[in-house]
Amino acid sequence: MALSRFVLPYADVGAGIRPSSGAKLFFYATGTSTFKSTFTDSTGSTANTNPVIANANGVFPAIFLSGIFNVALKDANDVQIWTADPVYSSGLTFDTVAAMKTASAPVGQLVTTKGYYVAGDGGGATYFIVAAQAFDGYGDHQLSGGNIAVIQNTFKNVLMFGAVIGSTDSGLAMQAYLNYDLELNFPTGTFSTSIELLATSTGQVLNGAHAMSESNGSTEHGTLIRALAVMDSVIKFSGESSSLHGINLDGADLAVKVLDVTTDCYSFTTTNSTARRGTSYEAYILGNRANMHNLRLYGVFPLYCKSTDVQLSDSRIIATGNVVATFDASGLQLSHNHFTGIGAGTDGTTITGSQIVGTGNIFDGNGSGPQLKLKSTTDTDVFNVDIQGGMFYQLDQLTADDTFPAIEIENNGSGAVSRVNIDTGFISTGSNSYSYLVEYPAATGDVVTMRLQGVARGYTAICNKAPLLVNILDGAAGESRSSFGGGKYLSFKSQSGIFKASFSCAANTTTAFTLAFTGASVGDSVSVSALNALGTGLGFASCRVSSANVIEVTLINATGSSVASGNNTYLICLENYSLT
Repeated sequence: MALSRFVLPYADVGAGIRPSSGAKLFFYATGTSTFKSTFTDSTGSTANTNPVIANANGVFPAIFLSGIFNVALKDANDVQIWTADPVYSSGLTFDTVAAMKTASAPVGQLVTTKGYYVAGDGGGATYFIVAAQAFDGYGDHQLSGGNIAVIQNTFKNVLMFGAVIGSTDSGLAMQAYLNYDLELNFPTGTFSTSIELLATSTGQVLNGAHAMSESNGSTEHGTLIRALAVMDSVIKFSGESSSLHGINLDGADLAVKVLDVTTDCYSFTTTNSTARRGTSYEAYILGNRANMHNLRLYGVFPLYCKSTDVQLSDSRIIATGNVVATFDASGLQLSHNHFTGIGAGTDGTTITGSQIVGTGNIFDGNGSGPQLKLKSTTDTDVFNVDIQGGMFYQLDQLTADDTFPAIEIENNGSGAVSRVNIDTGFISTGSNSYSYLVEYPAATGDVVTMRLQGVARGYTAICNKAPLLVNILDGAAGESRSSFGGGKYLSFKSQSGIFKASFSCAANTTTAFTLAFTGASVGDSVSVSALNALGTGLGFASCRVSSANVIEVTLINATGSSVASGNNTYLICLENYSLT
């Protein structure tokens, strides 16, 4: 190892004296007046006197140094000529960490490596040499002389701790990085581990390359951490206010939880990440105040969440097993997520808890169970549930005879299901249909409000039974009130477009015609409009239900001559009101 030579930047070392015999160079630790040694040659084996004294010709002997100094120049009479602080040695550079560890750099030396294992491998770092102290052998290293090289980089990455991209086990290096720092950075590439990674510090943030992997593992992008062996989880968060951003986690089809957030991890955030291919859980969330955005989960049991104040948004959840997702939570907000079950016995998404809000979610799959289950338990109620603007979409069923509803409200034990509002659009397609849009146990005291909007088809009836159920149905095409399965309803609205060929309307009078509309009853409220323009001079005069299943529409001709109505489709909206 070679030290740096100190070169005096002044030739005039005294007032008008060139050269000056007995001039003095004082070397101190930077920012202090504590003497710090310099050396007679580059090996650092023999120290200079301090101060270093110029000879009779005013020439200083060789001065070699390492580290950061406060330097003062004085003449032979101790009159200060100049001072400089800090003064740096040029530092040492090594190709690898292994090469650095063979050196015996003195305390205060700055050392740089070009790589960790090989120059240019991304693991190069800057170190400061301190006296012997505890070290981990990943971020800090012991040198041959016993001193310790302490990593100094403000921005660090996992390669600086000895992790490598590929199938080589980097678990210990990644854990050392987790133990060392609060903000951790992972470059693009796959990192493998045979040990469970533990993020235990408060405020710990893991950042990846922010490129999503395909949920099913068909294509890999960005940063990926993959399991090499069976363990409890690939990574477990237990520190408060922890975050995972832009990192993909892979259980490699082993019996592991892929992402585990414990009850100690209060306020967990994840964005732009994937958890996949674990045979236990892809995401096991127990920490309260979990905020998950743009999350991709794929596997046997993608999501189990038992906590409070949970937000899941813009995420894709795909289950190959029996359950897509289970939420046992209060203060749950689901926004614009897509839940899919592709397993043969998939039971959909199950929610138990209170203060549940769902907006714009899609529930679909090939499984033989309901797409969404609201489930009370012996000690837990389901109440204040508001599902808005969602879709229930059924792919080709794997069972020959589907007997399951789109939504199942299950009362299990003494827990109650109450104050549930379903205000959403439904669609079901495939080889089999839903048995009901909603199947409900009608437990005493339970009240569900439904406002079904948009397309609704492919089911036997709207609801199975509901002696205490209040239904508000709005916008389902062509349904009859018998679809309620005996339940009470406040309003039932159905819509349809009915074609009518052109007919003649006499001058200055009204002309009535009828349209067949299944489910219409005398006294129902009716509104009508035309898809195409009516004949010039014609307008709507009135419409009514003239008899069961018959809508009478009257046009008025305000011109002095006969006018043809023209071929047209008449859009009918029929609304019934009943609490009997």
